[in-house]
Amino acid sequence: MLVEAEPGEPFVYCFKPPLVRRVVPLAYLSFCLLCVAYLPLKVGVNRFFEVLGNDGSLYLAVGLLALIALVLRLAFPPQSTQPKLQVRHNNISFIPGPIARHIFAEPTIEATVPPQAREILVCRNFLEELPDGDSVIILSPDEERELKIGYIRLDTQELKILSEGIEATTGLPVQFLVRRRLASGSVQETPWVLPAAKTHAVRGVAALAIAVLPYIGGITVGYVSPRAAIIVTVGSALWLCQMLAYYSFARGQRTKNKYPSLYPLTTLFTFGAAYGSAVAIVAFTLHGR
Repeated sequence: MLVEAEPGEPFVYCFKPPLVRRVVPLAYLSFCLLCVAYLPLKVGVNRFFEVLGNDGSLYLAVGLLALIALVLRLAFPPQSTQPKLQVRHNNISFIPGPIARHIFAEPTIEATVPPQAREILVCRNFLEELPDGDSVIILSPDEERELKIGYIRLDTQELKILSEGIEATTGLPVQFLVRRRLASGSVQETPWVLPAAKTHAVRGVAALAIAVLPYIGGITVGYVSPRAAIIVTVGSALWLCQMLAYYSFARGQRTKNKYPSLYPLTTLFTFGAAYGSAVAIVAFTLHGR
């Protein structure tokens, strides 16, 4: 996301949060609202408001409004809370968001663009097959100056905006690369090619399904509260759906899993923990067991 600036001011690019960071808070809010709506139906509307009383109803309304405001701010953060890349003709700075700065003590990092600089790289980094964050590298004949910028999610249009902004401000060409550091210490560079718009959308939906499927499934099953055999059967079916979503997400990526046979076993444990926790918490909250 580009922040407009007057001529002579720095180019500032705000990195939007990934889709998952929006969906998870909204799903949590939906669950809380469903619980609040379910309780009056469970105990009776009159009985519910008798227990709350006048003051209790006011506190509940204030609490719900505060929760809604907090979740909406987390799901749709203003630009002032988003991490930024600030580019001037002689330096580049990465400014983390307020939460990263104040809670995790992540500092603002800056690198000078020397007069002899010849190119700027925006890189997706890997250690062998493991993701190692993204970075901006200022290339000079005798050195590299690197700024680590975490993990960014950009589409083709956003890459174009970022590239044009950096080039116009610094006067240097920009390349987008995938850099893979091998065990031998050498660095392998390949072009950072984004998938087509349709493929990008499919992978986005697949990534979202991978993230939220165990929680949505667990909440739903816990709400219905069936027998243990049905909980296991539904969980197994949802895990298989998650595997299909994973393979849809990974399809066409340049980076391949070095141990593909181990990944389903790993996700079986992580999915089971998330799904089982959601079922247990919801079933205990709503059904007292």
